Amino acid sequence: MNLLFVNIFNKESLSLSDKFKDAFKALLTDTSVDEAFLSYALLLPGQMEINDKLEIHRYEDVLKAIGFVKSELSHSFKDEFITRYHSLTQDGFKLDAKSMGQRSLKNLCLSYIANTKTTEALSLCGTQFDNASNMTDEIMSLKAIVDNFPNDKSHYLANFYKKWKGETLVMQKWISVQAMSSTTSISELKEIEKLEIYDAKVPNIVRSLLRSFIRGNPALLNNTDGSGYKYLVDKIIDIDKFNPSLASGLTKTLNHLKKLDPVRRNLLEGELNRLLMEKLSNDTYEVATKNLKG
Repeated sequence: MNLLFVNIFNKESLSLSDKFKDAFKALLTDTSVDEAFLSYALLLPGQMEINDKLEIHRYEDVLKAIGFVKSELSHSFKDEFITRYHSLTQDGFKLDAKSMGQRSLKNLCLSYIANTKTTEALSLCGTQFDNASNMTDEIMSLKAIVDNFPNDKSHYLANFYKKWKGETLVMQKWISVQAMSSTTSISELKEIEKLEIYDAKVPNIVRSLLRSFIRGNPALLNNTDGSGYKYLVDKIIDIDKFNPSLASGLTKTLNHLKKLDPVRRNLLEGELNRLLMEKLSNDTYEVATKNLKG
């Protein structure tokens, strides 16, 4: 991954080494390896796993690097992913460790297949979504669609919402899938807040939206137009009026000024100063002040 960053920084063409691809394929097609281990071994690192290792966070570059690697692997081993996916299809739902590992690997394969963004891939995701016998398969197929088919996601999101809107825990998963997706916009996050299932007074509902957004969607939070910082600070101001503990916890996530480039640092400093102009709880005020001091 480091070589990819060098190429991205220098605006050079990107490529994966044949040795890496061969090793990946060998793992993917090795049926003797435990499925739970494979689902972990074949999973690419998240955006913040990489950013946190950099002296200065590079949100767009990290997102581009991860996207390139996943696209290369998805297209190079499309047939292998499909074969492995179908080999892991289960009859009925089981809770034993072996079955859980198989489901995990199956859904990881589905995420790679969906990343090819073909009609065939959308059809496979839709079939799993419609026929899922368990929440893992249903929510992971929804995630695959939301992440890879932005023009089709509204249909599946609406169907899931209609089916499960009476189940708060399930709706938290539904919210998180959207908040963590790079296909989601700030305006779409605001639309979620308008739904009848969203209650700003319920901490877990708020966390499913805002915590997922912060940790799972750093490129959107740290967008150079400043919209992500503004959105989060607006939420902190509102929440602090009735839940200072939650508000101060959210404010702690904005403590990365030293890891930002000058443009983002200036934007975040502006939002933190705006936050301090409000009548805040002691905890939130203290955290925001510490954030500004670095």
